[in-house]
Amino acid sequence: MCTRPNVKVSLVGHSFIRRLHDFIRNPCNDGWFERGTGANDSTDRFSGPLSNLFFNPDLVNTQIESWGGSTICWGQKCLKSRFPRVLAFGPDIIFIQIGSNDVSRSEPIIVANEIADAARFFIRNGAQYVMVGQLLYRHNHGIPHNIPDFNARIDFINQTLHEIFTAEPKIELQRHKGLWRQGESLFLDDGVHLTPFGQFKYFRSVRGAILRALKYLNPLQSSQGW
Repeated sequence: MCTRPNVKVSLVGHSFIRRLHDFIRNPCNDGWFERGTGANDSTDRFSGPLSNLFFNPDLVNTQIESWGGSTICWGQKCLKSRFPRVLAFGPDIIFIQIGSNDVSRSEPIIVANEIADAARFFIRNGAQYVMVGQLLYRHNHGIPHNIPDFNARIDFINQTLHEIFTAEPKIELQRHKGLWRQGESLFLDDGVHLTPFGQFKYFRSVRGAILRALKYLNPLQSSQGW
């Protein structure tokens, strides 16, 4: 009888990953989630513990390496200093969320290239697939006063990453579709971090990205089997 492999997945990044970690470890968030505010709305339900991103722990093993306020460009809190810990886990799939803390300090093209280089680094060092989370807008107080075009820079970085990764068969940009339509209503008053409902939509997006990567590694396996 053929058994499916145990796939190792690393989630790496700044405070969005740390807050996701807090969210999935909170038992109050286990159980059923429902959304249905209109006739055309979808309803999403997850039953059981979220601590392993709702994957079967016999098949998928997750690791989270997060550092609030971290950057991808070199500095005091550069996430690259944590990369050896990620590689020590031996991940097959890596999801990276990084870059927004760099926008007010470095040129957008530099930020995009550093993110792309980090993804390639993981592929060179054994990862089979890397998903890069697109950078999200900031709202109201979250936009630095000295960078009024902050969100335009976000657009540039995301578009540049999309263009770069079209030539990278094992790297993909994950578009957080559910976090754009409702905009700032999904963000806390700080304009940077997500509300509980926004956090759940982010959880769904990250989980969906990992499911696509799992499908790449195991094309014959149904997504429901994980």
